[in-house]
Amino acid sequence: MARLELVLADGEVPRTVFYDRLLAAAARHPWAQADGPLAIAIPAEDTALETNWPRYGDGGSCFLRGELQALTPETALGRYVGKLCAWALAHPDARLLVFSKHPSLRLAAGLRDFPNIVLADGSLAAFERSLNPRTISFPSLPMVAARPAEGPRPILASFQGVDSHPLRRRLAELHNGRDMVVRLIEPGRHSGRIDAEAGRTDADYEGLIDASTFSFVPRGDSLFSYRLLEVMARGSIPVILSDGWVLPFDRTLDWPAFSVSVHAEAIGILPQILRLFSPADIARMQARLAEVYVASFADLDRILEATLREAAALS
Repeated sequence: MARLELVLADGEVPRTVFYDRLLAAAARHPWAQADGPLAIAIPAEDTALETNWPRYGDGGSCFLRGELQALTPETALGRYVGKLCAWALAHPDARLLVFSKHPSLRLAAGLRDFPNIVLADGSLAAFERSLNPRTISFPSLPMVAARPAEGPRPILASFQGVDSHPLRRRLAELHNGRDMVVRLIEPGRHSGRIDAEAGRTDADYEGLIDASTFSFVPRGDSLFSYRLLEVMARGSIPVILSDGWVLPFDRTLDWPAFSVSVHAEAIGILPQILRLFSPADIARMQARLAEVYVASFADLDRILEATLREAAALS
């Protein structure tokens, strides 16, 4: 059995709520209790910098220690990443699994010359995977409550979100108020009101997903979207609109079996595309979606398990 260890504790590095929960999941993992030589190491301090979960739009409250820093050699975070690289060079037989969740801090290219560093990135682009094949696409945690797929879904497809990319405005042109529902909302609508830890969610948003057979997952400022796991958690089939985004755990999950990926140029014919799916097709995709969500995404322990398995399998 692989042995997992947390390495390089450093109290100067900022720490988010997300990374604190991730470390707790790592401590619970069976590999952390295993004997034998070290196989996978995880930084004991935060390199992920998840600034929306669990409180959307309130990045300051997402930190338990410190605050967001630019990744420069002069910052505590910059010095820490340098220490991680030195650790990897000194331990060539162990794999160092580094996490990154902040979309503007791009680490894939900078870490490609370290053969035993694996990067789990929350907004991984296909060109970054090409530059550095030792990368894993890591999902963003949902800010909705999970709900089994049950009951009627009269809306064919829907979306609710802010107008953060031209693609979303093109999506809004499909709105007909009946079986295609697209709501572009004000940026501040959810700021300080959503708290996944406290169970404060947007009931209207959850209800829209529950009523929708398909849910659009368009890119915004970045390639990734929190909506991916949110619509999966509520049993709606994701329609992914983010050209160049590497989907989470793409090496092990058969995404076409439970989702639809559409190029931006095809937005105008999305209603026609989705109406091609028969009731049997939809039922089959919903069943597979539920299986995949429970197995790989239902909580941070299962997400970490999927990440560790993929990291261990990389050559």
